[in-house]
Amino acid sequence: MGVVIFTRDAARYREGNYVEDHKGLATPPTAPDTTFIVHDNKMTEKKASEWADIVPFRMVIVTEKAVNLKGDDERVFADNSVSNRKQNYRRNVESIFRWTDRDRAHSILDGTPIPLIASFVRVNRPDDIATARRLAQVRYQLPDQYTYSVLAFSIEPRASKVVWPKKHPSSTVGSSMPFIRASDAYIDNLLALTPALRNEVRHTSKELPKGVKKTQERVGEWL
Repeated sequence: MGVVIFTRDAARYREGNYVEDHKGLATPPTAPDTTFIVHDNKMTEKKASEWADIVPFRMVIVTEKAVNLKGDDERVFADNSVSNRKQNYRRNVESIFRWTDRDRAHSILDGTPIPLIASFVRVNRPDDIATARRLAQVRYQLPDQYTYSVLAFSIEPRASKVVWPKKHPSSTVGSSMPFIRASDAYIDNLLALTPALRNEVRHTSKELPKGVKKTQERVGEWL
């Protein structure tokens, strides 16, 4: 059991083992670890769902027509080349942490933003040291496909609900002092110990952080 993907551009899927047919299927799509690329403007969602029962890995339907899927079968979906809506990666994230068919999970990860996935890994698998080490070895050194492989085959799927990372609230310090990163954990200490920095804040910021007075301070200089 595999997945069926509707697309307008098959270039991204022409890698590894693949078979491409421009006039319908010329060969049975039953070979393992093979992407079957079929150019077909008449493929329906119902028919694609039937093919998903047969294809062991992945079938890609290249179409020039608009694709409107009801979403009744999670194995059948369209990539962002045919979708006018904002890309939703919920399905991709769910596949990493919950799907027991890891080949199937791997097949839909292509194109998923890796920083997005990394934020989910930190929250949902904080104690998975082995996966963290594998990701560190490949993420910045090798093509993204290696990272997708680690995510698909190193993380153990669980039935538990996927936890979504919390959005960090915007920092008033960062907005009032554009030359300082909002994530700087030591900004309060720096302001308390550095009169010159406090003067800079008074000069450039509309809103002063808590504890900083409006009056400029005299700063001693070394001769």
